[in-house]
Amino acid sequence: MATNNNTMIFPTLGDMLQGVNTPVEKKVVEAVSFATPLVEKMAQKVIQGTSFFQKVRNSIPMIGAVPYNSGTPVVRGAYEMKKAECFNHSGLVWVDKHLVEAEPEAYATLMHDEMLGATRGVFANLERSIIYGKAVSPYGMFGLCDLMGDYLTMSATGDNTKRVHGGASIWVLCTGMEMMRLVWGRGKALSFGPQKEMLIPQPTADGGPGMMPVYAKELDFRVGFDMANENSAVRVVNESKDHGVTDKMLQQMIRELPSGYTPTCVVMGRSSLGRLQDWRGEKLTYTNIMTATHAALPKTNIDGLPILCTDALLEDETVANIKELAKVSELTMKKNMANLKR
Repeated sequence: MATNNNTMIFPTLGDMLQGVNTPVEKKVVEAVSFATPLVEKMAQKVIQGTSFFQKVRNSIPMIGAVPYNSGTPVVRGAYEMKKAECFNHSGLVWVDKHLVEAEPEAYATLMHDEMLGATRGVFANLERSIIYGKAVSPYGMFGLCDLMGDYLTMSATGDNTKRVHGGASIWVLCTGMEMMRLVWGRGKALSFGPQKEMLIPQPTADGGPGMMPVYAKELDFRVGFDMANENSAVRVVNESKDHGVTDKMLQQMIRELPSGYTPTCVVMGRSSLGRLQDWRGEKLTYTNIMTATHAALPKTNIDGLPILCTDALLEDETVANIKELAKVSELTMKKNMANLKR
């Protein structure tokens, strides 16, 4: 469970999966969720249908002093009804039946590995979709970029008239049921169906048409992203080696939130986090009169606010690179050998 802006408790994905999946599936989810911290920490809600209307407050009535012997004003807030939709996700996790029967004791390991890979892909797609939305898939959900546009967006270069042309982005978010959340449709969150034996099309060894008997589990769910309050996110764009993130920049982002809006996390990519840590190492360490070097501020928070490091954020958010997201069909692991000495 997590705490939202009003210190109320809201359920996270780990809570939603309790009592739904089998022990094996719970372990699979736990094994991959750490790599997608935004999905793991986001507030979650399950609805019975696939869409619903969210009442969003646009204004708060002001009640002022009233003189004696005069009427009391009748006030009301202004609201807008927004429709949130859960988009369909479906796929099969399978292993070759012949391979399983050759080593029956290996079935559990084989299926576990496939479930692990499929779940990792689901979480990675959701993490990126929360941020880039329709750019990830035209059939998928709206994300922060779709819903915010340039609202509460600043540039790391200091020139806010040229806010989006490249570099990385950093987000300060207020997550919670009244702010932003993932919405799961048809009364369930992420879960696998029962094991089935089936035939799937598979090319033969020489490339001809063929069929393969498999053991399979269906992964089927519906999910959407609901940003119930448009003032719950602040974004910095164009962060780069030349205009790296600093604590001053993060503090400025937090100050852009309206009074009473308490952020719950900062989200950035690994390169941005590295630049922040380098800056802290250079600027925030100091030596006292006893020549004892004091450590920099904690590397993974800002004034107690956790920094979530995610691979979902692009390191160079040009228009072309964002459009390329829709063509990504596989999750490939990053390898950085630049600093490896042999």
